[in-house]
Amino acid sequence: MTEYFSTRGCRMRFLANLLDDPSDEPCGVCDNCTSISASRDLPLGLIAEAEAFLRRRPIVIRPRKRRYDAGRDTTTMIPTDEQLAEGRVLSIWGDAGWGQLARDGKQRDEHFDDKLVEALAELVRDWQPDPAPEWVAAVPSRRHPDLVRSLAERVASRLGLPCHAVVEKVADRPRQKAQQNSMHQQRNVAGAFVVGAPVPQAPVLLVDDVFDSGWTLTEVGRLLRRAGATVVYPVALASSAGRD
Repeated sequence: MTEYFSTRGCRMRFLANLLDDPSDEPCGVCDNCTSISASRDLPLGLIAEAEAFLRRRPIVIRPRKRRYDAGRDTTTMIPTDEQLAEGRVLSIWGDAGWGQLARDGKQRDEHFDDKLVEALAELVRDWQPDPAPEWVAAVPSRRHPDLVRSLAERVASRLGLPCHAVVEKVADRPRQKAQQNSMHQQRNVAGAFVVGAPVPQAPVLLVDDVFDSGWTLTEVGRLLRRAGATVVYPVALASSAGRD
């Protein structure tokens, strides 16, 4: 959609190319063919309302319930006592609202703005998961070792909860976006994390910066459940699922 919006050629020709239509005749009626474009100027108040709407729309993380079993060459149920609980994501990666601020923090600033931290904490307060989380953990990263750890600590502080660095990443792996499908994404994170410290036997809020396939959170959550966490609630700043 972004490429369609930004193309300078015939828009119908753009769509026809995507469908392998051999015709190369322009449509003659689109804005690019006629050089007549609708105004893109919008009232500032309307833009502010749209951004406010985007900032109030949390995205639900549905826990994965099945995983690929290489030994059986089939999918099997993830044991219920190793599954994540339902979670929340604050925004869509790069979108107006919080998504652009999340992308800037990860790609440009190497630090997440306090506004994002407060928004994520407010999301948890409004959500009110039951039973309530009693501590916070971060999904560790070897590429950005301080980014998510700092985010989790700051969110925990605003929620009045302790933050415990109990999970370690012990193996570098290719980015999840580079994996071809869900099975490869699952394999890519298997064995990449370990629990290296005692885990409080209580519900935990598991914080990550970006949610994509869900396999990283699923794997870390499984380890926390096996180590004694009674419930694992995943939360993330932005979802990049389905985006490059």
